[in-house]
Amino acid sequence: MELVEHIEKYLGIINKGESISNEEDQKFLFAKFRDRPIENVTTYTSLGLSNHVLAFKDDKNVRIEILFSIYTEQESERVTDLLFYVANKIIDKHKSPLRGQIIDIPESILEDSSLTSLYVSIPVFFDENFAVLKGTNPDTVFAWQFPIYKEEKDFIVQHGWSKFEDILENVECDFWDLKREKIDLYKRGGSHNGNQKH
Repeated sequence: MELVEHIEKYLGIINKGESISNEEDQKFLFAKFRDRPIENVTTYTSLGLSNHVLAFKDDKNVRIEILFSIYTEQESERVTDLLFYVANKIIDKHKSPLRGQIIDIPESILEDSSLTSLYVSIPVFFDENFAVLKGTNPDTVFAWQFPIYKEEKDFIVQHGWSKFEDILENVECDFWDLKREKIDLYKRGGSHNGNQKH
C-alpha cells in the first residue's frame, strides 16, 4: 500500500498540505486532517519523511512519519514550524526517535505556551493498524508526539517512560490543548475522559 493511500485510509482525505524547505533546499511536506482523531481536533502528519531510511535500534533500520494533533481552534503556523523543526532534527541525526524519547523544542516555536518538549509515543488514539505501514522496506512507523512540561520531562528522566505512560492511564490529560493543565504525576486511581484516554 502506498503512503498516501495508507494515511487517507485511516485519517480521511487530506484537508490541506504545506511544503517547507530547509537551508539545504530539502523539502518537507506536511498534511493536515480535520476532526481526527476526534471532533474539533486537527491532526498533522509529515508526508515523505519516510523517503529516508533511518537507524532505529539493535542494528535495525526504519522509515518514519511524525504525527501531531491539536485543537482546531489553536491551529497556527507554529504547528508546521514545530514539525519542520523535528523533521530537520531527525534528518540531521539520521536516526529515528524511539518511544519514550523526549525532544526539546525552542521557546520561540511555542512562545505563548509553557510546554517545553515533545514526548514520542505510539498513535494510541487512532486505529491500531495505522501505526505501521507494512510493505515498505523497512516498515514505515508513525510516531505520535505531544508536548510536555518541564516537570513531566524531569519525571520521565528520573522514573522512565514506561512509568510515565502507566500514569497516563489513570489521570486526565487533554493532549490536544497547548494550554492544558500539568499532569498530576503522583495521583493514584481516577480515570480519563473518554475523549482523552491514553
